[in-house]
Amino acid sequence: MHLIGFILRATDFVVICLVIWFHSLDSFRLCRIWSFIVITYLV
Repeated sequence: MHLIGFILRATDFVVICLVIWFHSLDSFRLCRIWSFIVITYLV
């Protein structure tokens, strides 16, 4: 299992979302799209 890799990706995903969110609230949509891509890739 790639549990460690999953945790690292999840952490990077959270950091990216927080950075995008703090830079522009309008970019929250991009964060949701990115989360969909990440989830699709992991599943």
